[in-house]
Amino acid sequence: IHQSMPMAEDGNEESHRLLPVPNTIRNTLKQAISMLNDMPKVARAADVDKITKIIENLYRIGALPAYCTPEKIIGLDKDDLDWSQIAAYEFAELLTSVIKLFNREWPGTPTSNSDLPIFNLLKIDYNFTFIYETFYVLNKHLINTNGDEFTTIASVLAELVNDTQLLPVTFLHITREQAYLIDTFKSELHVLPAQPLEEFNANVSEFLQIIIALPNRAANKLGQQLPDAFVPKNYAHTLLKHLLFALNFIFKCEDTSYFSMEFVSRLLSRITTNLCNTEETDIVLQAFFKIMDEFAKVPKARQIIQGIFTLLDANATAKVGLALLLSNVDVYRLLGDAAVKSETWRFCFTQKLTVQRAPDAGPALCALVHYLAMNDLKLVQQVFMQLLGVWSKRTTLQRLTDKEYLRIGKLLLLTAKELYAEGKDRKSQHLDEIECKRYLHEILRFHLECTDVIQRHIGMKVVETIFNYVEDPKTKDEDRLRFEYDDVLKLPRGNLITELDVIANSYNKLQKDTALDAKIDISKLENLLEHFTTGTHGNENDISKGGLTNTDSSKTLAPINQQLQVVKNPESIMELDSDDDEEEEYKPYDMSNDTSIGAEKRPKFILDLLHTLSTKTDNYEVFEAAMSAAEHLIRTQLAQQDPSLALDLMRLFIPLEMQYYYEDFERTKFKCCVAVCVAVPGPSAEYLCREFHTDNSCYNANLRILMLQVLASAAKELSGITVEDEVTSEKASIPTPAKHPRKFHFENEHESRLIEAQRIIRQRLKEKTKRFHSQRKTLDSKAAKPNRFHTVAGTFFFSLVRGARTQQMLYVKPDRIAHDIDTLLLVNFLHTLTVFVLSAQNCPLLPAIAQEIFDLCAFVRFSAEARVRLATLELIGAILVTTPAYILMTQYGERVAEIQQWLDDFVKSPLFGGETSDECREIANQILHTCYKLFSTQETAVH
Repeated sequence: IHQSMPMAEDGNEESHRLLPVPNTIRNTLKQAISMLNDMPKVARAADVDKITKIIENLYRIGALPAYCTPEKIIGLDKDDLDWSQIAAYEFAELLTSVIKLFNREWPGTPTSNSDLPIFNLLKIDYNFTFIYETFYVLNKHLINTNGDEFTTIASVLAELVNDTQLLPVTFLHITREQAYLIDTFKSELHVLPAQPLEEFNANVSEFLQIIIALPNRAANKLGQQLPDAFVPKNYAHTLLKHLLFALNFIFKCEDTSYFSMEFVSRLLSRITTNLCNTEETDIVLQAFFKIMDEFAKVPKARQIIQGIFTLLDANATAKVGLALLLSNVDVYRLLGDAAVKSETWRFCFTQKLTVQRAPDAGPALCALVHYLAMNDLKLVQQVFMQLLGVWSKRTTLQRLTDKEYLRIGKLLLLTAKELYAEGKDRKSQHLDEIECKRYLHEILRFHLECTDVIQRHIGMKVVETIFNYVEDPKTKDEDRLRFEYDDVLKLPRGNLITELDVIANSYNKLQKDTALDAKIDISKLENLLEHFTTGTHGNENDISKGGLTNTDSSKTLAPINQQLQVVKNPESIMELDSDDDEEEEYKPYDMSNDTSIGAEKRPKFILDLLHTLSTKTDNYEVFEAAMSAAEHLIRTQLAQQDPSLALDLMRLFIPLEMQYYYEDFERTKFKCCVAVCVAVPGPSAEYLCREFHTDNSCYNANLRILMLQVLASAAKELSGITVEDEVTSEKASIPTPAKHPRKFHFENEHESRLIEAQRIIRQRLKEKTKRFHSQRKTLDSKAAKPNRFHTVAGTFFFSLVRGARTQQMLYVKPDRIAHDIDTLLLVNFLHTLTVFVLSAQNCPLLPAIAQEIFDLCAFVRFSAEARVRLATLELIGAILVTTPAYILMTQYGERVAEIQQWLDDFVKSPLFGGETSDECREIANQILHTCYKLFSTQETAVH
């Protein structure tokens, strides 16, 4: 929009009458709402397509309003229908019907074609009412949702907040509509409040509360999973950036009286009060003020900015005033005569920022006195006499710290120089010289009697300097007050005397014309805008994380954002070579928001995963994307689905074969099976145990071993005894299959040895470190968690041990062909039972499990295969270690004694009929030692 673009005249605006929304559009919206309400949930891609078609159909037939344009904001473009009639009714119901279908996986991001219509619906910005309803409904669901859906709602709200058009247009709508309503009912406001204006202000207040409270509400729900957009530092920067966009639009308009700045003042007050509470946010606030200072060099913009700052509330004035003083900007150019016109700002500059929260930096104190002097010298006189009154009390020397004392001393010097620097004729108009000298004599007497050396020297220097300011300029030097500081300057505290001299000599008086006649620096403004909009302030890190995505609404309102690009003076641009000009025309294509092919074809729902892997596909990328997303989908979605879906996935993954080459296919398949068994442990374990005991014609030995390994790994994960890293969280990103190595994977031997060496060093440090007083919590210690395996221990153990194949593996004849296969299955079978026993520690079913173990081992421990005997010994050792000693000795004392007697013969030398395997004898010795300990403990308890 050109800077001289005229606003619509009031006559044209009033003469244009809007027609009511036809009933056909209302009925179409109600039909769409009914169709959305009939959908129970979004469980597959087909459901997403159905919702997308419903929304797109509403756009196609014109049942929803169009997006806002700059011409609509300034009143040059008008609609025929009054769309506001459906905003609080049909549109709000439509939003509620769509948002209640949100789940953990949907919607994703606006870059997805299937999710783009949903975000376009949420970003309808026809007027303020539509935007208000969107944020109100989303905020309501964020508060009332207790499931995993609030993660998606928070992500959607973060997308709306980060959108470069939605909130700036909202601010423009509010200022425009508020100004129009005030102008419409100005003849009635002095008698009775106008109902339309009251309702509008109530909605604006609620909207402001929603957007300011979003970080706290999201943090209460998400905790450490809070998106970066809702971190207070980033959120404050984002809102200030949107406010800058809106103000820049207003600055470009010819007549700015059509915008009310009351909301802008309230917004800036809430941002300052609620979000800017750290040093990092103070840096953001100061950067914003520097941009405003450059804009304020233009008279029209300066008038708007001064009006905004004048209307700030009392809670924000102290924070804003302090930030202005520390920002190295011209305070008078931004605030104008606010200290004279506003009681709030007068109290801020004469009380809060002088006595209570005065800045420590010398330039900030100078800026404070300069601003008061430009407003009215009586304000400087008020501050000067007030500080003299504080210093003239003996109790002040006892209550103030050295830092506070030095600060007041600096302010006294600056205010005195401002009042007395121009001679006798001016000071007599404002100050009572006799009263001032009386205060100074009392201050000097108290400080000379003070025992604190630092305070005494500060007081002496300040009183001496002020006395010389007050004295007539014609007074001789020998008649002036002088103290000797030669010995003090040699000490460290002599720096305080030097500091007071520096600040007194560096202060120079300024005139109003100096601030108002300054010319705008285009290059400086351009640099400030670039740093602020990209999130970098000096040496600070990136403030606003996360990329911004553009939807259709962003493309519609692109001209608003483009106004922030400041045009340089053509004369200052150097002439470039023609070849360089041609090269600059070819700008690199921005691919930061592009989605990889694998990510587009990756299934988002577990039902789609089941369908994809169950059918033969002709595209290897589809199979690859499905395999890469399988474990993540299972761990995040299966627990909320029907248990029968877990059995369908088990039937799919156990016999699944590789349709196309996929790196680590077997490992991925195994991890998916474990994820299914962990998500739905009971039915999954029962199914695997039942399938393990089926006839030989059903599965080969490898698949049966896979079943046993899945059961063992699931038991480890459920009990928490696994040493692997924790499972992927819902926020973890799924790697793109195309980025994996395609064929070979070479292990870095040096890196592996380094990692192992580091692990050993950490372990030794942990064991050898002596600790005193209290035991410190180590970094690798884990908090206690409930053992989830206890609830399904019986299903895992008894379903596996009491099957038909158990007898077949135990009583197989060595001369049979299937002997090796059954032996291999038996070894894995015993290993799996060992894992079950260790995972069931402290489980109430341990006595019954011990009975089954003793019965099973009574025969299998005499196997002819050494590997079977070794697995049996491991199982016996596990049950003896896991089961409490009192249960073993009271219920299974005879069994333990019989095992001990057998182990005594077992550990003998092979020459005397003992075990031939050295490994078996070594484990047997350890188990025998455990048996001896059990009996010795029992004898001690009896005696």
